[in-house]
Order: sequence, then C-alpha cells, then structure tokens
Amino acid sequence: MSRPENADLNKGSLMLHRPSFCNGASLRRWFAAGASFGLGTLMGLHSALAIPIYTEGVERAIVVVPDQSSQATLYAARELQRHLNAATRGSFKIKKESELIPNDPAKPIYVGDTVAARKKGIPVDSLEKNEFAVWSAPEALYLVGKDDPTAEAPVDDRLAMGSALAVYDWLDRSVGVRWLWPGEGGMVIPRLGELVAKEGPMVKGKPAYSYMQLRLYFRYHVSGKPSRYGRSDSLQDRSFEANSEWMLRHKILRTSGADNYYGHGFGDYWERFGKEHPEFFALRADGQRGPVDTRTYLTQMCVSNPELHKAIVKDWLATRTPESPWINACENDRRVIDPFCMCEVCRSWDVPEAKIAVQDNPWHIDSRPKAKIDPYESVSMSDRYARFLLEVLAEAKKHDPNAKVVGYAYSSYSDPPVNVKLNSDVIIIVVPPYIYPLDKGSEGAVRKLWDAWKATGAQLAYRPNDFLVGFTLPYIYPTQLGRDLKHFMDNGMIAVDLDSTLGMWGTQGVSIYLTARMLDRPDLSVEEILAEYYGAFGKAKDIVREYVAYWEGVTAKCDTNFQKAINGGWGVMMNAGHKIFTADTYKKGFEILARADEATKDDKVTNQRIAFLRVWLEHAELCTQAIEVYQSINPSSPTEDDKARLNLVLNRLHKFREDNEKFLIGANWLFLQRNEPWRNWKG
Repeated sequence: MSRPENADLNKGSLMLHRPSFCNGASLRRWFAAGASFGLGTLMGLHSALAIPIYTEGVERAIVVVPDQSSQATLYAARELQRHLNAATRGSFKIKKESELIPNDPAKPIYVGDTVAARKKGIPVDSLEKNEFAVWSAPEALYLVGKDDPTAEAPVDDRLAMGSALAVYDWLDRSVGVRWLWPGEGGMVIPRLGELVAKEGPMVKGKPAYSYMQLRLYFRYHVSGKPSRYGRSDSLQDRSFEANSEWMLRHKILRTSGADNYYGHGFGDYWERFGKEHPEFFALRADGQRGPVDTRTYLTQMCVSNPELHKAIVKDWLATRTPESPWINACENDRRVIDPFCMCEVCRSWDVPEAKIAVQDNPWHIDSRPKAKIDPYESVSMSDRYARFLLEVLAEAKKHDPNAKVVGYAYSSYSDPPVNVKLNSDVIIIVVPPYIYPLDKGSEGAVRKLWDAWKATGAQLAYRPNDFLVGFTLPYIYPTQLGRDLKHFMDNGMIAVDLDSTLGMWGTQGVSIYLTARMLDRPDLSVEEILAEYYGAFGKAKDIVREYVAYWEGVTAKCDTNFQKAINGGWGVMMNAGHKIFTADTYKKGFEILARADEATKDDKVTNQRIAFLRVWLEHAELCTQAIEVYQSINPSSPTEDDKARLNLVLNRLHKFREDNEKFLIGANWLFLQRNEPWRNWKG
C-alpha cells in the first residue's frame, strides 16, 4: 500500500493519517502461535475541524506532560518541542498538567500518560509494549504511549518508549519530517508558516516487528544506569547516542525485550561440559572430540546426542522468561578448520547427495583456502541440523507443550533441508550465504533461498551480515537490497537483526535509510523511500540520484569473481577496496557532487547536506589510500620508506577525522578501531 499523498503539505495545513501497521502480536505471541503480518487499513477522517498549532507567526499550542513524568516521556515531549520549533521557527513551551491555566486559548498537545488522556478514554493500561495512540480531537492532540519508568531514551531499545513513538509517527505522517542520518544535518523538517492538526479518530500503531535491531557493536549502555555510565563526551560516545536516537525515530526496537533471542548458543559448553561430557562435541577425523585449538567457543557439537538435547533443554528451563521463552539451539560459529561432527549417527542424518549451493560461504570467521578440508564439507548439513532442532523441540515439549526452538540457516546448513519437514514451532534465523552485490543473473538467489526455507513450514527471521562488508567506502546496493527486503517482509518475516551498522552515513546512508524506513513503514514502496531521500537535496535531487546510481554501478563490480579472487569474506573491502574504488572513481564522484553543490548554493540547509556527502567521500578516499599503501607493504618488517608512506596517509586520515567531527557523528568508531587493517600498526 502506498503512502497517501498529503495535498495540504505545501499549504502548511496538515492532515493526520491513520498509521498502517502490521498486525503481528509480540514476539512471544508470534512464537507461540505463528503470527502472520498484514498491513492495517487507512480509515476515513470524520471531520474537517482543525486544532491550530502554529498560525500567523504565533504558537497556538502547548506541549503538556504528566506531573510525574518518566525520563522517556520527557524525552518524547522535548523531541516534539524541538521539531515544532524547527518547523515553525517558533518557541513552543512544555508544561505539566497542573500548570495549565483554565480557559487558556492555546490548545494542549498531551504527551504520555496524562490525566486528560485517561479521561478521554485512551486505553493506556491496555496498550501493548511500545504500542501508541494518536488522537486529534477538537479540544487537544493526544500523543500517548506506554513508557517504562526505568527506560532511558533513546538508548534503552529493549524497554517501552511508546510516547516517543507516538511523537515520531505524528511528525512523520502529519508534518512530513524525515530523518536521513543522525544529527541535525540529517533532520529534514518542512518550513511551515501554518500548522494545524485536522480532527480525526483515535488511531493506534506499533513497530511493524517486535524484534528489530541494527547492531551498533559498541553497545555499552547499561539499563537503569545514568546516561553517561561508562561513557564520555568522545566522538565515539556521542555517535552512540546519535545512532540510538536515529533508530528510535525509525522505531527500530527490540520490543520483545530480549537482548538476543538467539545467537551461537554453545560457546561456553566446552568449559562447562568438556571434561565430563566430551561426547557432546563433534568427533573429528583424528578420532578426538573437542576444539582444534584455544578458540573453544568455535567447537561444533555432536548434534545427534540425546544427552546434549537434554542439557540444552535443562539450560532453557533454568533461564526462560515470559519475554524469552524460546530455546536457543543455534550451533556455534566456525572457521573452515572447525569440523562438523563425523560420528556415524550425525552422518546418518545427512543427505549425501545434497550439496551446498554456495561452496565458499563468505561469513566464516576466516576465509582460508579449503584445499586441505575434508571433501565431506561439500555436503549440506541442513537435514542434520533440522532434525537436531526437532529433537531438541521434542525434548522440550515433555516439559512445556508450547515450547519453541530457534536455529540458524548458516554456514554449511544455509540451504533448506531435503527430507526433514519443519513446523511453526521452529524459528529459522536466515543468514544468506551471499554478499551483495549479487551478480547479474543471480539477483533472485536470496529470495529463492528465503522461499525454500518458508516452504519447510518454519517461521523465518532475517539476519544478514551484509552491512559489515563495505567498510567506509561508497559500497551501496539499494536496488537489490530494497527488492529482497520487501520480499521477505511480504513473505513471512517475523523479525530482523542487521549485523552491523557501520554508520558510514555519507557513503552508505542511502542503504541504511532505505532499510530502516521500509521496516518502519511497510506501506511504502522502495521507489517512494528513495524519492524521499533524494528529495531532501532540493534542486540537486536528480544529481544525488545520479550520484547514488554511479556508486551503485561501481559497487556492482565487486562481484563473485572479485570476492573469490580476494578470498576476503566479509572483510573484502578492508583488504582490497582500492582495486575497485580507484582514484578515477573518486574523481568522478567528486565531479558529480560539485554539480550538486552548485545547484544548491543558494540554499544553505540543503547545501550543507551536499557538504556532508562530500566530507564522507573525502574520508572514504583517504581510507582507500590507506588500504592500498598498507596492502603494498610487509607490516611485520617494513622498510623506512614503507613506514613513511603509511604514516603519511594515516596521519592525514586521523587529522581529517579530527577536523570534521561535526560531519562524522554516527560512525561506528569502535568497529573501525577493531577492524581497520592497520589497527595494530606501530610504525
């Protein structure tokens, strides 16, 4: 369903549209009943009466909060105030309910669980976690949600912050606000001479999925602790805050309350069970069981062992909660040297003729050549792991008939099983064994894989690694990404977890914005969302569209053959980005931006957005130069010339980051520190 056109936007007279939301229940209820998702229906408005908010250069409304407001409610009110002031150049006030003056002509905008909202009959107590209500009534505008009193907005993405979601939804649908990237520069707020909210029925909404995450990696916020707990005013920490704020604005929340409801599930099992129960672990070719080296958390399991199933269920029974009722049966991560179990029973669960569709999985921890690996690795392990999930589920149902189990489609079990049929009590976390961009002729591969897993009867969540790949470079693929994500959303996706948000907003921001906006507004098409992004650049919108298309074309050269030649897995751009993103490609990119700069020179706000893109492109070019130099030397025994060349470009890069902090807010600096190829350089 397309977003309805707002014919009054250009006149400053705003219509409140009913939100269109998926009707899925909480993640717990999904896993208990196998919920399906469908878009809500736009309801007609009952009246043309309007609540004046800003007319004739005067604030006609007051933001009102409960006398006893939580931090999350106050945050929502301040966000509303901030955006109203920016849209109107006004100076809106925030007052407590008890401070309202009787017969004040200013109309109240009630935010949160106010007495007025309850008297109006808004069912605050019956709202689900992060559900919200918007009601533009004759006497007031109500923006109401359930707020957890311990939640700290915007960083507590596991706790209820419904009032903020009500505010953001109203700003999106009724004021036309867009948030392209974190920080002031990414806020696209229409300048309005008049702002009214036309009367309509109460509408309720909630995030489209109860578990959504764009991983930040530097997740060091601690619930219940002050906002600066463990943090400082460094660029890294301010970026964390800004990213959290941006995600809340797009309703990217783990509403289910779980930190993660899955993940490599047996990382501590060797330490816990290795001595007493070595039979829990994979039998290797040398006849031994257990890890191949000190990285014990990568040890694969003997998944056919019924005593292992009992141990997993025992762990589950001890830790399950109403918000986390599912069994994590996800196999550990692995390198190509970490063998699957070779015991007779595990192998009997395999289908030898079922071969892995993608032999070189890019997401293995290492990407070393596989010449010395057992040829049996070419056999798909999906039937083995599907049966494992069913065996664990059967054991759990002895204790709880409503048990659910979670497993991966990952590594050598990425393909759907051939003989084993699953059911809706099994949740498969799909990690497609592909790296974007997909080759010509293979664009449908990920959708085909998704549909095949859906046909097994399992419920599906989407958990790609693709956002890790691009490093800092203009590595983008919005056309393919948007088409595939839309397909997943329309075909049974119950949750999404994107690993990871690198925060390269000026080079990769179009892909991140497209993803978040699509998850927030399933009613919008890919084309409509991209039009929003380009439209934020005013007279340069068509030039920015050309700019994005240009880099999408460059990225397309990072095809399968290139990836295999580099043998770099998800780190391919960090190791060889200079081979595709050359000096000539950057020259062309800067030429396009120069035209955009000229087109917007008379519009300061829009011109700053072009400057934002240019700064990030300069940053990407410096990173690319550093990659090229670093890959040309032997860092373990560099010559003096090597040291001089690398230090020169690294010093330029670090100085550039210092000089351009205001543009670089939002980058995932901790990830960069951990993953830059030169991170251990001491020259």
